[in-house]
Amino acid sequence: MRFVVYNIHLYNMRNRILTCELSSRTTRPLVYVLALPYDEVQSRMHWHIVLVSTLSSLMIVLVAILMVLTMKLARKEMCLTTALVKQKEKTQQLERKSKNQSVAFETASHDIRASLAAISGSVEISINENHQGSELATDLQIVQSSTKYLQGK
Repeated sequence: MRFVVYNIHLYNMRNRILTCELSSRTTRPLVYVLALPYDEVQSRMHWHIVLVSTLSSLMIVLVAILMVLTMKLARKEMCLTTALVKQKEKTQQLERKSKNQSVAFETASHDIRASLAAISGSVEISINENHQGSELATDLQIVQSSTKYLQGK
């Protein structure tokens, strides 16, 4: 087996030499190793790792809060929709009731007007058959004026 050795020299900001040896056998792939002293680079990397971890945690918490708020809003929307449907049903029921009352009043009004017309006709015939100036004719004229008033004439 044959070994291949590479020497790599790296320089950092303070002109320190960092060495790294790469060795491999010809039958296996190369293994790369980079060794850095604990100085500014590593402390920056640590700070970046902490920053990324914090931001990731914050993002997870925000997503959880948004999910909870979305579920609460969905529940509220369902409650409002249910209340709206109930209100519409109640409004429709009241409209039907009002329409039924109107029909009942129209029917009653028609029946009352028809009866008043019959009474008015009978009173008019009776007035024509009785003598003018009699007490019955005076009473019939009072009834006739009252029926005309009720009929709106």
